[in-house]
Amino acid sequence: MTWEAPPRPDEGVINWNINTACNYRCTYCTQRFKDDRGRWAADTPRFLAAFSRLPGRWEVKLSGGEPFVHPTLTEIVSGLSGLGHRISVVTNFSASAPKLDAFVRAAKGRIGVFSASLHLEYAIDVDRFIAR
Repeated sequence: MTWEAPPRPDEGVINWNINTACNYRCTYCTQRFKDDRGRWAADTPRFLAAFSRLPGRWEVKLSGGEPFVHPTLTEIVSGLSGLGHRISVVTNFSASAPKLDAFVRAAKGRIGVFSASLHLEYAIDVDRFIAR
């Protein structure tokens, strides 16, 4: 019996830590000491131009820090979805309803995985977290 490589996937996966800033200061997290939410915002057009040169379609997993504190998150998501890429995100799920709605609208139906991390130091009301 010989081994055969699996077929090439329809899309690749890219992890993009868009910042290290976070609105939480969890005792167990090293990111709590950083706040660079505006550091790369001016480079958003350059990042999107780089993604436009990628062959094929990709799942771009956005994480941080907390992606929803990034000042150009909506622009990033809109740009990636406009290029045909799928957007996934890892978030502490603390963003306001309008910010979450803006994310969904900017993704234009291209959301892959929406991963909400439960941080008990901040999400004291677990039922409310689940209801969101």
